[in-house]
Amino acid sequence: MSESDKNLQLKEYFKEITPEEWRTKAEKDLKGASLDKLTSICYEGIPIKPLYTSAPEGAADRYGRHTPYEGPEPEARHWTNYELIPLASEKEANHMALKALENGADGIIFDLQKDADLNFDDLMRDIMPQYCHVSFTGGPTTLVCIKNYLKYIVSQDLPAEEVRGFLKYDPFYPLLTQNNLNEKSFALLKNIMDTSSTMPGFRGLTVSGSVFHESGADTVVETAMMISAVTELIDRLSESDFSPEILFHNLVLSVRCGREFFLEIAKLRALRFLVTKLAHAYGLTSFTGDDIYLHVNTARFDKTLFDPHTNMLRNTTEAMSAIIGGCNSLHVIPYDEIFRPVSSFSTRISRNVSLILKEESYLNKVVDPAAGSYYIESLTDDIANNAWKIFLEMEELGGFVKAYHSGYIQDQVEKGANARKVKTASRRDVFVGVNQYANASEILDPDALKLKKYTPGEEGPVLTPYRGAWPFEQLRLKTEKFVKRMGREHRPNIEPILLSNTAMAKARASFATGFFASAGFGSLDEMIVDNVKENAKKAGQQRADIIVFCGSDEDYRHNARQAAEKFRSGCKGKLLILAGPPEALEEGYAGLFDYLIHRKSNAIEILEQIQEKVLSKSKNN
Repeated sequence: MSESDKNLQLKEYFKEITPEEWRTKAEKDLKGASLDKLTSICYEGIPIKPLYTSAPEGAADRYGRHTPYEGPEPEARHWTNYELIPLASEKEANHMALKALENGADGIIFDLQKDADLNFDDLMRDIMPQYCHVSFTGGPTTLVCIKNYLKYIVSQDLPAEEVRGFLKYDPFYPLLTQNNLNEKSFALLKNIMDTSSTMPGFRGLTVSGSVFHESGADTVVETAMMISAVTELIDRLSESDFSPEILFHNLVLSVRCGREFFLEIAKLRALRFLVTKLAHAYGLTSFTGDDIYLHVNTARFDKTLFDPHTNMLRNTTEAMSAIIGGCNSLHVIPYDEIFRPVSSFSTRISRNVSLILKEESYLNKVVDPAAGSYYIESLTDDIANNAWKIFLEMEELGGFVKAYHSGYIQDQVEKGANARKVKTASRRDVFVGVNQYANASEILDPDALKLKKYTPGEEGPVLTPYRGAWPFEQLRLKTEKFVKRMGREHRPNIEPILLSNTAMAKARASFATGFFASAGFGSLDEMIVDNVKENAKKAGQQRADIIVFCGSDEDYRHNARQAAEKFRSGCKGKLLILAGPPEALEEGYAGLFDYLIHRKSNAIEILEQIQEKVLSKSKNN
């Protein structure tokens, strides 16, 4: 077979399709409707189009990665699979670390929240830093620990050039969450840099975007804040006689990856590009995106207390975003860490997420899986351009710290957080198992929970991490506590009343059941109205606190008034609710019902009010 026969000339077989032809075809499938009607706007203000026919010019060169991994095993892509090791005692932490390394982890992060005076002989026993990554995270005492660790490496005559890991300590985190910038932290970081100078594989500087992500910021703001923080850190440490080249090569970008799959991929690519752009601005013309170290954690923001096994699925998509986006290392948080001490099972599952994506999904076989995707390249370009604009605004304010004190950072984060809260409250921003598709049969003991609590500083406006599903979880926890105290027979129930046997009536009954299930309310069997007076009498005898009328708009126009009057008479003391928007009723009829619920309702506000009325009534009875 000739060489020309081996290389198929695809253009001979496939006609080139223009963007206009794609649009014409799509609008034909839409029966003449404009394709633009399918465009949506994400939190970042970026239009998400239904069809992408090209990428921005030069995007593949700007945002792509081209260098295969060079290591002991030939792989196109490699990421370190990290496991977080809490430090109750040196011996216990050592046991947990060895177990993790023996079962698929190739990196460990010791969580040094308290102890500064550690016995590294016990902590590191049988752990060989030249064959795995050893990193550290924690508060200010971590800096002292790190100095001792590096001294331990020297004392053991370990090959310094083969020691790999990083220090995950962001000096700006106390400022953002407690309004407290410890200037001594920068002097300690300088000492870390001096001590680790002989270990090129150990990075001593970290800028973290976690607090922005977990406080509700969108990906553009998160990216902008990180590159501004990098600039502030480089400028401050450059004053200590460190060259920008040393600082950039010691930098770790610690990022959270959330559930917005494609946006998170694009965020990592944009961040890598923008930090490279910063390095070039400092004169490092040979610095490339491959010189940047991205450490990614899966997010806490979208993890849920109820239906917690769905957190495993969330972790998986977030880990995929991290890997496809080009992370250097990955820590998948245990699915249950937000509400109880993690178990060996949950840590094993988290560790195995990364292993499955490597060993069974083969994401390590391609250098840059996202390269060439018109959609991802366009998202990356939009995030990079918009983040750079915000960064320049912060520079005009005097940099990261001054932007914080001016309130600019808080305003930018709050804007995204408020938009998320509005959509979550109306259940349009879905948390599966919580505000949509709640598992009504799930039993949870509210008193057995060990919830992680955030304690913001007392002075000044600070960023407060939270979880998106928490407002709904609070509602359901209140119901569960009530049921535990009063007995299972006292769980609040709704009774859907179908004004007709139509598909719309059944759909609205399903909507109502899901609406109230998010607050822990049960649902009785549906009742189809055939005799209003008798049906009202029967409903009055049922063990339901709430009557929900469900029907088509036509049912409401013709039957809503009579049904409301009869049921109000026959179901004294029960709330009457209609599932449908106000425009479905004739003028003046909305007052016949205690509440109207529909897709645009603020479910949090309505459920809080209804819950208070129903639980108070049950207590009094």
